[in-house]
Amino acid sequence: MQHALKPTGHARARHAVALVLAATLVYAQPRDASREPVWKLDLPALAESCSGGRTYAAPVFSLRFSPSTDALAAIVGTCVGQELKFELLVVPTAASSSPPRPLSLGTTAAPPFPRSMSASTLDWAPEGGWIQAEPGRITDLNSRTSCRTGAWEGIFTGPGKWLGVSGDPAWPPRDTALETFGYDCRRLSSRTVPGNCRPVDSAPARNLVELRCVPVPGTVETVLTEATDGAVLHRWSIRIEPSSTQLSRDVPQGQFANAGQWLCGLAGPSKSERAQCWSIDTGRPVGIPAPAPRAIGMVPARDARRALVLRTKRVISFYSDTLLEDVLSDIVLWDFESGRVIASWPSGLQRYPREGPGDPKSVQEPFAAAISPHGDFIAIGGAGVIIVYPAHAAR
Repeated sequence: MQHALKPTGHARARHAVALVLAATLVYAQPRDASREPVWKLDLPALAESCSGGRTYAAPVFSLRFSPSTDALAAIVGTCVGQELKFELLVVPTAASSSPPRPLSLGTTAAPPFPRSMSASTLDWAPEGGWIQAEPGRITDLNSRTSCRTGAWEGIFTGPGKWLGVSGDPAWPPRDTALETFGYDCRRLSSRTVPGNCRPVDSAPARNLVELRCVPVPGTVETVLTEATDGAVLHRWSIRIEPSSTQLSRDVPQGQFANAGQWLCGLAGPSKSERAQCWSIDTGRPVGIPAPAPRAIGMVPARDARRALVLRTKRVISFYSDTLLEDVLSDIVLWDFESGRVIASWPSGLQRYPREGPGDPKSVQEPFAAAISPHGDFIAIGGAGVIIVYPAHAAR
């Protein structure tokens, strides 16, 4: 007769402590700094009508500072009738009132699970004033009006320009039509690139666009092009072996940092990733990478040499003293120039309903985080609250 595997006494105690730590809001003061937050915004809890009668704190899916750091955009979960929807909020970074008064720019239907991945399309125009909160939809903050390009994914690439992918992704890979639109969603130009490609990031000051492409099955490429004419400047490839469980990512990829001179992302084999930066001119690693514990996410400062890094640590499993598992560890402000942690925050999980009021299952995800372009402000949000911290020590 088989018996269900039960945790030992020591494992249960460790797991109970881990649960308490995971439930502790990340918004406690940074462990190595005594700075007071700039402001704290409490979000209304999700109504029971769209959460199956359960109580959920409002999830925060995505955060992003404006290019001039004068505002923070946030995509949060809210209930409209029995539907869970996305709401776009814009809050002044240096809010004079407490709590701050966010500007709501309306709601959209929450896309299929997982929702936070779809929310990562949050993007600001380089001159500010316009924002993308869902694929292909450009919102004018002054008039509070929006238009749709008809493209299914894209990014702002320069003053007055937005680059998107026309048509659905194809498999096996085939050529991709990239179209440039104005902020009024009128098509300005179009070009074709080989393989399945999508825009990842842009550096308007250097007229650069980063594409992630799959030219043939089993190959992934990072392609740097000029924003104006699409000329290819650099191409770095990774070969993925179908039988391999270890995906090496030691090629330039990620997001622009250091005023468009670096690309910063996760490098190393699967389950052993580290935060790494590369020079876009040479393709070689630069700076001092963030070491273990494992990095599972990062957000670089666009005009500085630092990044927020979400890390995990290995602990003894709840089920057995002989097994190890990865759990969230902390969010650190990492300086690639000095190779040190400037500040750190305990990390945790937020929970929200998965499919709607009839679905008893819920989703657990890490809190959202953002760093301002020059690294002087940090925002962390989730589980019903958003907090902005100053990071003067990081200058």
